[in-house]
Amino acid sequence: MRSPGQGSEDPCGPRDDFAPHIPGVIVEGSSRFMVLPVRMEASLVARLDDAWRRLGHRSRTELFRRALGAYLLNKGETEVAALVVPKDRSFSASARR
Repeated sequence: MRSPGQGSEDPCGPRDDFAPHIPGVIVEGSSRFMVLPVRMEASLVARLDDAWRRLGHRSRTELFRRALGAYLLNKGETEVAALVVPKDRSFSASARR
């Protein structure tokens, strides 16, 4: 337990329990990934889960990656947007709106 002034007990920021030898990094084969914490109300997450299923996405992660990629593309960050989009799915013209 943390003492007062040390912040909450909720994990926030990089997590070390995924790959103890590389703080905050998940290693899958030859790839390294980081988990980005996003805090939202449970009722909103439930609505987002309904939305990604209706939209035909495979997961909540795909919804977030495509939304982030569309935002970056809209702001002119085409190189970064291309990295964010899942490799087996490309942006359609509707994602550029």
